[in-house]
Amino acid sequence: MNKLGITTLRFTNREVFINLDGVIERILAVLKPKLKAYRAEKDRRWEREQLIWSKSRRSALEDWLAIAKR
Repeated sequence: MNKLGITTLRFTNREVFINLDGVIERILAVLKPKLKAYRAEKDRRWEREQLIWSKSRRSALEDWLAIAKR
C-alpha cells in the first residue's frame, strides 16, 4: 500500500477513548505534509492549464484576425 501512497495509522480503542486529542494530532501530523504537496501540485496543474488556455485563446484570436484582414 505504501507504493500507492497510502499510509496506515493504527489506534487502539483505548487510545481513541482516552486520548482523542493525541490521536487527532497524529492524524493531522501525517496529513499536513500530504495536503501541502497536493495543493502545490494542484496549483502547478492550474498554472499549466491557464498557460495552455491562454495560448489557445491567443492562437484563435490571431487566426480570426488573419481571416478578418483578408
